[in-house]
Amino acid sequence: MARDDWYRSAAWDESDREDFEARLARARSGRSQYLFLKGAVLSATDDLKLRDAGRGLMTRSLEDLLDDMVTVIRVHHAIAGAYAKDGMYAEASQHYEAALKIEDDGLPVITRSDLELAELIVAAGWKGRYVEAQSWLDHFWKSNDPFPVTRFRALLTEARIANRLGEVDTARQNAESALALLTKNRSPFSHHPDIGLIKTDEATFRELEHLAR
Repeated sequence: MARDDWYRSAAWDESDREDFEARLARARSGRSQYLFLKGAVLSATDDLKLRDAGRGLMTRSLEDLLDDMVTVIRVHHAIAGAYAKDGMYAEASQHYEAALKIEDDGLPVITRSDLELAELIVAAGWKGRYVEAQSWLDHFWKSNDPFPVTRFRALLTEARIANRLGEVDTARQNAESALALLTKNRSPFSHHPDIGLIKTDEATFRELEHLAR
């Protein structure tokens, strides 16, 4: 076993779990980091049981973080994304909300949990929370995010909300703005031309064209 495989590999049978816990117990420091890294690796696999184990490890990592609020925000954001990946929207929402509650204390970290929570509310079809989703999108726009991809996602989400609420004109305006962004799909950083570009699929493009009519 490579020196760091115990917390960086996706191996997680009974002997792997026992080895991980034994090494974790002996660790003098960095316990939360080991838990988070192993959890993140497992959460990214194609195995549902491993993803569930990964979410559990990342949640355990929060117990050891104490006052490291910047890392707490990032861990909550990662756990939320892992739950959202499996359509576990209620659990994902709780962790996005936890991240945003701390983020709004003025800490120097941006996770885009505001945008992702709004997208989650729409994906879950929680019509009773659409006003809340719009408030998170307003929160996103105040950050002056420079990337075409995140601005595109926000406009798409706004168009979907407006359409579901029967606000046809607003849906059309947001859809038109999203389509316009596709024609100006350039990174704000000239030295990193591939960062933040919009990558969408045919179905989303057709949806926007329909909403823009």
